[in-house]
Formats: sequence, structure tokens, C-alpha cells
Amino acid sequence: MKYISIKQAAVKFGISEEQTRELCEQGKFRNAQLVDDFWIIPESARLPQKKTRKKAHDLRNYLTLPQACAELSVSVATGYNWIKLSKLVPDRIENKKNYFTKSYISKLKKEIKSGKNLSLKSRRNKKFISGSYIYNSYVSKDSTSIEIISRLLENVDSHKIDIDTEHLRMIMSETALSLIVKRLELDYRPPYLPAFFEGRLKLGCYEKLISDLIGKGSKVKKLVEKYSYLLDLNFDYQESEDTLGLVYISCRNIENRKATGTYYTPSKVVDKIVKIVLSSDSYHPGDNLLDPCCGTGNFLLKLPFEVKVENIFGNDIDDIAVTLTRINLALKYKLDNTDILYKNITNSDFLTEFSNPRITHILGNPPWGYSYTSEEKNVLKNLFSSAKGSTIESYDVFLEKSIMHSKNGGTITFVMPEAILNVKTHYPVREKLIENTSILSLNYLGNAFDKVQCPCIIMQLKKTSKPISCINMKVTDGQREFVIRKERYVDSQYLNFKTDDNEEQILSKIFSLNNIRFLKDNALFALGIVTGNNNLYISSRKSANNEVILKGADVFKYRIDAPKRFITFNPEHFQQVAPESMYRAKEKLIYRFISNHLVFAYDDKQTLSLNSSNIVIPQIEGLSIKYILSILNSSIAQFIYDKRFNSVKVLRAHIESIPIPMISYEEQKPFINLVEEIMACKDKTKVETLYRNLDAIIFSLFNLDESQKALILDACDMTKFL
Repeated sequence: MKYISIKQAAVKFGISEEQTRELCEQGKFRNAQLVDDFWIIPESARLPQKKTRKKAHDLRNYLTLPQACAELSVSVATGYNWIKLSKLVPDRIENKKNYFTKSYISKLKKEIKSGKNLSLKSRRNKKFISGSYIYNSYVSKDSTSIEIISRLLENVDSHKIDIDTEHLRMIMSETALSLIVKRLELDYRPPYLPAFFEGRLKLGCYEKLISDLIGKGSKVKKLVEKYSYLLDLNFDYQESEDTLGLVYISCRNIENRKATGTYYTPSKVVDKIVKIVLSSDSYHPGDNLLDPCCGTGNFLLKLPFEVKVENIFGNDIDDIAVTLTRINLALKYKLDNTDILYKNITNSDFLTEFSNPRITHILGNPPWGYSYTSEEKNVLKNLFSSAKGSTIESYDVFLEKSIMHSKNGGTITFVMPEAILNVKTHYPVREKLIENTSILSLNYLGNAFDKVQCPCIIMQLKKTSKPISCINMKVTDGQREFVIRKERYVDSQYLNFKTDDNEEQILSKIFSLNNIRFLKDNALFALGIVTGNNNLYISSRKSANNEVILKGADVFKYRIDAPKRFITFNPEHFQQVAPESMYRAKEKLIYRFISNHLVFAYDDKQTLSLNSSNIVIPQIEGLSIKYILSILNSSIAQFIYDKRFNSVKVLRAHIESIPIPMISYEEQKPFINLVEEIMACKDKTKVETLYRNLDAIIFSLFNLDESQKALILDACDMTKFL
């Protein structure tokens, strides 16, 4: 069966890609499959006929399943699963479509947020985790503010106060006044807001900043009388510490932070970025620096005093945060005139409104996962090539705007998810990057943010308006640092610079080998089963009606662990299932999906597998499946996977990229024999010896010298998962 992509299907049917994807999620295309997070559709598929909806006027006050799922911040697939489990109950069903009253979904949403409905408060519904949290890593270990903020949040929690914008303005104003009094060494005692409102607290040019923070027509004055117990905020002023920012982010609701893509940068990461910017050969004293999404100004605060305030620029869409940045900088430089701050620190949309040709260096942490409205998406699609797809990632468009806005010779230094280097959806911005910049430095950070499981990078670009050069790029990966001295080919499909010049030379030698083939277009792939409810469908006991089903943890190199789980195969009940022929193939390879190692096992027992263990059936004419298995499990394949992809998910594209030398069947026999010996052997020590012997003859296929072999073996844990 031939398949086409979402994009091809959309063109074929004359509908949008979004509509096509929705039809896939609704199961409207028979045999459509979700492969590595991408839908593929049978080439023979037809567009489902629209049925006339009866009593359409009755449905105006109802939400469809996709609309309800959008409100609840879950995928449509999760919505279907909840319906199966009776966790989400349709109010009516017409033409096999589920409809929900707006009031029901609104109530459910509130229950999830409050914690009343714990059955739906799953890891897939993280957007509705609410509450307050102190980001200790946002400030240095010397900060004295943590204890005061903890006391504040305990007060908020014990009095069950739902902090809204007005409460926030009150708390931030008292905090700011505390810092101003300490910094200017004024003789006043807390609480400060009552004295400010009564005109007893004289602050000169700082009074306008506090008035901005309180806001016009604000209810803060009334709140001060009601919530005086929240004003025990006697902070000390500490140089370069963003105390205002820490209070602000600790009091803001987590839900709001995620909706605006706000992930606050740890102090150590800020320090690294500032050091990278100022130590670059491209930076000269007097250059202007901009943080286009400055928040409360933590990056700008970390700039040394040698950087003059007139050279510092910041921008943000959050008006409270902009005011806090102005206060922070006024305190840092002890200004007696704040006019420069109103000129340089602006409240605007960087993507559509900001323009300043005087900027030389851009730095900061652009928003991640910002939720754009339909109107905003339409505007961005007309401005940025990285916004043309079905989804818009905010850090993509921020990076593209920064590249467009930068001067030649200027730099852009951002902390961003590592995904920008290699995930398919970020391809358009990578194209912009390699066409217009060179990478000066790349720092792989791993998981650097509190409560965020997302590997990150610090990337510094230099605007050149010409194709990328890798020469003199500095790469830092944990404790490892090196400089790339030789030019190398850069493909916008995938950017990976974790290889030094010696490792890159090895990879070039491997891929330049004559007579190699790849599994791309030469294999069948299938995902494992998603039941939708493992507790219901999976059993730990064997019965007459069920059979073995594997998960990723059961799969090892060349072997499958003793069965622990059983299932009755009723595919019509499952959330995701591949064609049965894939599971029942005479021979197939099963591999771990979630893994930083390539782990493949041979199966000729037609075993079922869950989606943590997927399937590949090689179809390279003249090559035995067991010979291909030996290549996929080899140290060379692991070296390629580590250095080219550095992933914790084994994707189809990764497997398709492993080179497989073409040799005759007679030449394959030693490989096949060793594979069969390993599969039959129960002695772990002997298995390791056999594996090393097999690895040695695989090395001989790639013509590598002894030093290159040693480098690969040193980089790979060759016996793991045996």
C-alpha cells in the first residue's frame, strides 16, 4: 500500500493541512497511520462525504470534540481515550460526532485546575497545573529573598487568595518600594505603600515608576487596606539580583506562564550568556545590546557597570514586567533621571512593532510555546517563513526576526530548546540561519530549567548575510569543549555539531564508503499498539484467549526478555494499531523507541508490541535480516546515532540513516552465524565476547584504522542492553 503525506493529501482533496490532520485524528481515512508524530494516508483514500447535519441550529451552544479538547488543553486522541473511559461524557451524539455543552466543559476545566478532578489531571494535561512556585535557580545562591517570598506564598495559600493582576500590582509595588528605600538609603519603615499613598514617602523620579506599577484606575489602594498582612516584604537590595523578577514569577499562576511561553531563565544560564556576548570578538565597548523579550530585566541586570545604561535596550509585551525592568535598571545605576529608561525599555510586540537600527547585539530567552490567536497567526504567516506551517513556534519566529533585524557583524545569543537544531518543524528557521549567519558558539546545556524536561542550548550567531561557515565555532557539551577548525557541510535538515574534527572525519569516511544501502525506501515500519487503557486490556496472567505483548523494556540487543504482559488482540478497541500483517510478519525486527541506544531484537514468533517497542522489516534485496540486525546493533551504528542525532527517541529517520554495506550472501554468513550464536547463548560473559567478535568484523567492512576504531569504542558503551 502506498502512502502520502498530510501536505500531499491536502493538495489532493483541496482542503487545508489542518483540516486533513483533523480528519486523520477523527479516523476518517481508513488505514491512516501516525508514524513518528506524522500522519501518513493511503494514496487511494477518498475525502469523506459531508453529511447534512440535522437540527444544526440546536448545536450552536455545543462544542465539538476538537473544540472541547482545545479548551481542556489535550489532544483529540486523548479526548477519544477519555470518552472510552467515561472520563469525558458527550451531551449528545449526532452523525457519530460527539458534542458537549459549553457549561459542562467549563465546569470540567475548573475542576481540573482546582485539583477537584484528579482523574483528568494527568501528565498529558500539564497546562492546567496551577499554583505558585519559587524558582530558586532564578537567583544566585547568595540571594536573601527566598525566605521572605516563601512567607508571602504561605500567607497567600493559607488565606486562599487567588492572585489576580491587582493583587500582583500591590505585591510588586511594595517589593519595589522596599528595594528603592534600601538602595537609596532612605529612612522609612515598612509597610511602604500606605506611606506612598499618603504622600509621606518622597522618591523623586522613582515616584513615576511606582505609579506606573500601581496602574491607572487601579484598586491597589483598597487592597492595601484589606490585605495588609501581605505587605511584610522587607527585602534587602542585592546588586545584580532580580528580586523583583523572582517575586513576580513566584506569584504568577503557572497556567499563565505556560500560555505566554514564559520559562524564566536560571541565574547560571544568564551569567553564561552575558559572558559569551561580552567576550566575543564581535563585541566592542559602546555597542548597543537588546533583550527583545526582557521580562523583568534579569539579563540586562547581569551586564557589568562598564556597559552604560544608554547602551542597554529591552522590550516585552508584558507592561508590568517592562515597568519592573525600568525599576531594576534605575536601581542598578542609581539614576536621578529615568527618561532614558522610557526611551530604551519599551512595551511592544517585538515581532510586529519593534524596530531599532541602532542595535548591534541581541541576547535573551525568547518565549517557548506561546499560544497565538488566529488573528496573530495570520499576521505572522505574512511576515515570517518559519510561521508558514500548521503550527507556529514562538522561538522560531523570534529567532527569524532577530536575524532579519540584526546588523551585519552583530550577534544574536539565545537560550532555546535543542529541538531547534534537529526537529523537522523548525526546518524553515534553520534555513534562514544557515543562509544568513555563522554560529560563533554552541553550548549544549541539557535540562537547564526548573520543572521543564527539555534539553536546551545557548547558541550565538553572527549576522553575515552569507552562507554559514563552521570554522572557529566553539562547541561546549558538558565537560567537553572543542573548536571546529575544518569546514564541513551543513544541512538545514539537521544541525548537529557534537562532533569534533576527528569524529567528523570518521563519519565522513563511513558515509563515503562505496556500495552502501540505507533502509530509507527499503523497509516497512510500524508503531506498536496504543491500547488507550493498559489497565483494562493488559494482563499479567496468561489465559487461553490472550497472547504475549512486548514493551520497550522487554527488548534487548539480539534477545527478548521473558514475557510479562498479555493481551487479547481486538484491534477495533485500541487507540492506535498498525495493520496486523506487520505484527504477524514471518520475520521482523523490534526496537526500543524511548532510548539513547540503538537496541534491536529479532522476532519470528509474530509477537505483538506496545508503542514503546516499534517494528522495522528490512527489504533490501540480497541482504539477510540477521545481517542487517548486526549492523543496526553495532558500535558503528551507535556512534552514528550519538554523533548525528543525540536523541532519546529512536525515530524512523534515524534508522533509515544507518549505512549498510552491500556484501554477498557468502560474505554475510559469518555475521549471521555470530548473530545466531548470540541469540542462542545464555552466558552473559560469552555473549559479550561474541558481540565483540561480531563488532570487529563489522569494523572491517568500513575500512577504519585502529585509532578510529579506538575512538568509536571509547565513545560507545558497546555491551549495554546485551
